[in-house]
Amino acid sequence: MSENAVVEGFSLSGEEVAQLSDKHFKIVAEPYYTEFENQDKTKEPDRKLVVPAELINGTKVEWYANKTSQKVIIAKRGRELKSWIGFAGEFIVKDQVVGKDERKVIYLK
Repeated sequence: MSENAVVEGFSLSGEEVAQLSDKHFKIVAEPYYTEFENQDKTKEPDRKLVVPAELINGTKVEWYANKTSQKVIIAKRGRELKSWIGFAGEFIVKDQVVGKDERKVIYLK
């Protein structure tokens, strides 16, 4: 077993970001798209953009960037995902109703 083993299979969550005292991060690798089975099995799979990032505390995470956050990065770095590597920013968290549930949603400051 590794001395510094970390939990696998979890993306960055609003709850995790909300508890951080410093919400700065940096994109450390080229973002990529991945497919998820749609809740409605008759529809095409959902495609989400996965952004490999490192939090200010050194934790490496996978962040599913929403369209609003993607627009902020596009405005500064363009549409080519490779050019997003090295982008540094700061997260904010907003309570938002998603479907029927209220969730903590990650945005960029």
